[in-house]
Amino acid sequence: MSDQWNVETSWRRLTDWLKANAPVSYASLPRPAPEQVVEAADAQLRQHLDFGLPAEPGDLWRLCGGVEHQYVEANEGEVGSGAFLPSGILLAPADALGARLPETGRGHRGVVETR
Repeated sequence: MSDQWNVETSWRRLTDWLKANAPVSYASLPRPAPEQVVEAADAQLRQHLDFGLPAEPGDLWRLCGGVEHQYVEANEGEVGSGAFLPSGILLAPADALGARLPETGRGHRGVVETR
């Protein structure tokens, strides 16, 4: 069983549950990151750190380009945007790498935007 299959299967199970049980959280999931955005993130890592993007983040970005903030009313019974994820966030490639690479610095996004 491949790691990509594990990521895809796990993500589908999670999103199916969210769709049925937490529609606001489900709505916080934007479309997948375009392949060129994932490739650009990989290229930036190779350029600055001499290693590429690990398979799992790339596989996940190909399924979901990040989590968008959604306001959740306290009485809706939902946990809020991204709270179903570890640390409550899934950053898009530009947000995940932009502030962490030497040349890009804070506030500048060196990876192509997903939107």
